[in-house]
Amino acid sequence: MAKTNFYAVVDKEACEGSKTCLTRCHFKAISVMDDVSSVNRQLCTGCGLCVITCPSKALSLVRKPEDEAVHTPKSLQEWNEERAKNRMS
Repeated sequence: MAKTNFYAVVDKEACEGSKTCLTRCHFKAISVMDDVSSVNRQLCTGCGLCVITCPSKALSLVRKPEDEAVHTPKSLQEWNEERAKNRMS
């Protein structure tokens, strides 16, 4: 699955509970309770679809901490080694 070095966050004060983000999130990372959206970071891929469609501009993308960042392999060999390691886990 594709990953980014970002995740969505909600400004709870700005959220108007439109639920537009629910239909835009293909990963089911967003829920709404008491008319306020919440993002599950474990499910969020940081694609930004929710951000660009939020009518109240309550969603934004934030960079992940360095220890959670995904780094691009420097070579095809490094990429293949990473894929093999991930298959074993």
